[in-house]
Amino acid sequence: MEKVLEQVKQLRKKTYDYGEEVAKSIGVQSNEIPANVFPMIFNKLTLGLELLNYYHEIWRKIIRPKYSTVEEAKKENWERVTTIQRMIFIEVISSIEFCFKEYVKKYPEKIDNIKGCIYLSKIINKSNEKDIAANSESTLWEGIVELRNALVHNNGISDESAEYVYPNCKLILCKNKMIQGDLRLFLNLIDWLLDSVKSWIFEMNKR
Repeated sequence: MEKVLEQVKQLRKKTYDYGEEVAKSIGVQSNEIPANVFPMIFNKLTLGLELLNYYHEIWRKIIRPKYSTVEEAKKENWERVTTIQRMIFIEVISSIEFCFKEYVKKYPEKIDNIKGCIYLSKIINKSNEKDIAANSESTLWEGIVELRNALVHNNGISDESAEYVYPNCKLILCKNKMIQGDLRLFLNLIDWLLDSVKSWIFEMNKR
């Protein structure tokens, strides 16, 4: 549990630092498109940290009479901790999709007009076509989108079988099965997202 808390703290710092770096590098305020994605993510991580701190206190003060075993208590708290991380992950993706869409709407010439409704997957695919995102990067984004969709629309059950290897974790999807992962899967994916979002913004800014 302590490792989870420490990783969220590190992600908050990384998010803040990236926001300052991006705003300064491309000459905008931190609350302006596209740098504003990082303060938004920072706020989601802050809320998540507050909730995790709350459950950390529960974890340390397990009330025996309420549970038949300490193991059951820890299992329930583990499930809550995972749920909080899942919530943070979904909120982070939502922030990224919103900011990417606003950036593309404001500067359509950078990536060409996207037909129909603008979704994150369409932006990433178009970015791949325009060499803003490499093929390998685009593939990993597919994993992120598939995971988000399964969590939001299908109770965490995947519609496909696939494996995505990120720098710090592996995402394995099995068709018609609940997505499984270790206690820090969502945080590791957020870590990768921060790097990828910063890279995407810098590449878009060159256009």
